[in-house]
Amino acid sequence: MIFLDSDTLSYFLAENRKIVHRVKETIEDGTILAISSVTAYEILKGLQYRGNKKKAARFQSLLEYVEVIPFSIDVVPIAAGIYAELRKTGITIGDADILIASTVIANNGVLVTNNERHYQNIQSISLTNWSKVQEPDHEPGNAVPAEDNHKPVNQIDGDTGKDAGPE
Repeated sequence: MIFLDSDTLSYFLAENRKIVHRVKETIEDGTILAISSVTAYEILKGLQYRGNKKKAARFQSLLEYVEVIPFSIDVVPIAAGIYAELRKTGITIGDADILIASTVIANNGVLVTNNERHYQNIQSISLTNWSKVQEPDHEPGNAVPAEDNHKPVNQIDGDTGKDAGPE
């Protein structure tokens, strides 16, 4: 399962060509694409604050293709462990990053992020950066089939193929 971090979603919503291509490619190859409920919150709070209806509609369209994985009570011990281990070594990161990381770990996922420094000290998290990496990050033969989508991937609203980054 491939999880998109908030920064990667921001690149997608800004129509960054490389990120849009990787998202579509991942969906088309049958790999489950996911976001944590914390990531959904981070994206929606920013879009609502800015009143960006176009990006909000694009985000809602993307949600038809991704699974939103909730932060659950089963993930709490993982999150608490991450916090404790980092704190013992004098490292602090935001709670949202800890909640996202623990959700990814609990689901044996890979987190796609450009904010690798936020997660680099967390044991057992798998990270990749689609802004840098050119080759696929997972073996196609090991992909987990996604549920059938009800509209073609190339119809994700707002795809102009621009090379943009987050606002």
